Amino acid sequence: MTLYKMTDKKSLAIKKIFTELFKLLEVKADFEIEKQDETGQEIYWVKIKTEEAGLLIGSHGQTLQSLKHFLTLMLYQKFGEWINVLVDVNDYWQKRKKELEEMARRAAERAVIDGQPVLLSYLTSTERRIIHLALASNPQAVSESEGEGRERRVVIKPRD
Repeated sequence: MTLYKMTDKKSLAIKKIFTELFKLLEVKADFEIEKQDETGQEIYWVKIKTEEAGLLIGSHGQTLQSLKHFLTLMLYQKFGEWINVLVDVNDYWQKRKKELEEMARRAAERAVIDGQPVLLSYLTSTERRIIHLALASNPQAVSESEGEGRERRVVIKPRD
């Protein structure tokens, strides 16, 4: 059974896109769509449950990131505006968010104790944002993104 919590035009478009996509991929999946308001911005969460999670998540979440990008482009084509969407499969992003927040906390502690910047390994733009948000209210450490493209990294430094 597929749950659709929202019935506005954007939610219905998301429902249609994913229903057709899963049919083409021959993936059995249930999903629900929730609209949230985060800091004045609408965000559509597509929460997918499937036994074929590996296929939809991919290596290090790359396929999941591609699904999000695909959905964003399809919605832009339909509505002529950028719509914030998050796609999660079997709570992958919820778990990954907790891991990233813990990584940020440990790196901030290390930066403060050692007095040296800590360079994190490559993270996607979504993952970098989670790190920055996790440290935004930290009184002892600050995060910055440096570099371009695939060389872009988060650096965590002690606050001055």
